[in-house]
Amino acid sequence: IEVISPGIWNSEAGPDFLKAHIKVGDEEFKGDIELHLFEEGWYHHHHHVDPNYNHVVLHLSFFESKSHKTALTQNGRQPLSAYLKPFLTISEARIVKLIDLDLYPYTHFTGLGHCSHN
Repeated sequence: IEVISPGIWNSEAGPDFLKAHIKVGDEEFKGDIELHLFEEGWYHHHHHVDPNYNHVVLHLSFFESKSHKTALTQNGRQPLSAYLKPFLTISEARIVKLIDLDLYPYTHFTGLGHCSHN
């Protein structure tokens, strides 16, 4: 997967990145990107019934799941999917240290959201 443009980091409801441009092999895709630790997040967060996710072209998960369930959008599309962990070139601990929370689009912690209660 070649990222031509990551798009816009979405700090509102909906996919994590909007209007991205990626290339897989010789084929280019333009649309949204959704990130999860595990692929089950797609269904746990009810993206499969939310029309805000109908333009997702890539569903990235950090870990590969033991039980694979293909992500489908509300309109029946199947986004591309990939797992990041097998392709890491540095340790997970190093990645955590490299995360700069000042770059995160939220300026302050607002409390626990709906997802934390499910």
